[in-house]
Amino acid sequence: MHSLVNEIKILERLSVTPANVHDSQIDLSIPGIVCYRDRGYFGSGCRGIDAAMDMAVRNHKLPMKSVRRNLRISRIRSLVEHPYAFFRRIFHFAHVMVTTVQRVRVKTYFTAICCNLVRARYLDRIA
Repeated sequence: MHSLVNEIKILERLSVTPANVHDSQIDLSIPGIVCYRDRGYFGSGCRGIDAAMDMAVRNHKLPMKSVRRNLRISRIRSLVEHPYAFFRRIFHFAHVMVTTVQRVRVKTYFTAICCNLVRARYLDRIA
């Protein structure tokens, strides 16, 4: 599952793919918007402004500047993990008990809609 989450933790885009599709092959970024991504996307391009974390390669450690940059990016990226925690905690979505990719996709989309509705209700309450 690949997602694009905005700064108020609302899922904007969602893509469900089989496990054999690598993360770097899916690009949900918006042109002109900064896209913070983890090390799995290192070296792959995106349509938006690329802010992927740096990754150490064989026999070459990361310089301290890159380590600090990765730390700053990981603090921003932590917002992206909130919907996944919500999926697991509220909907028990750690394991999907359906068999085909199409069924998993439908179940995931409905779960994402519910997640966004609950988040919108929470945002309405604090506003």
